[in-house]
Amino acid sequence: MVVPQLLVGTSPTALTIQVDGDRQYVPGEIAELAEQIQGHLSPHLRQALLSCDTRLDLMSATPAERTVTDREIIVVAQTDMDPAQPEVEKVILSLSAITSGYILDCVNNRFRVPGGPEWMQL
Repeated sequence: MVVPQLLVGTSPTALTIQVDGDRQYVPGEIAELAEQIQGHLSPHLRQALLSCDTRLDLMSATPAERTVTDREIIVVAQTDMDPAQPEVEKVILSLSAITSGYILDCVNNRFRVPGGPEWMQL
């Protein structure tokens, strides 16, 4: 399976962005998140979150291994990206503003609502 990714040259860790619209598990994971953070959401924001069926996954672009052929570059991502790094956070906040998207920071156990002024702990 080919998963298109966009490489963003943030420092000190470059990151990749990919669309994950797998209907087998993404809506269920979004529903779990909505349940987990429901105390922080208005009914309108909760309903907006529950209507999502696709997400943008951001991950490190530092490969554990890289295979290059004449047709493709295969990269295995690692978890050395911290969304609290200022350059990474700028990219994440920009994507959230463009997409009106919620942000889930799995490294620092926090989240942010679209346009929200601050991070909230899970």
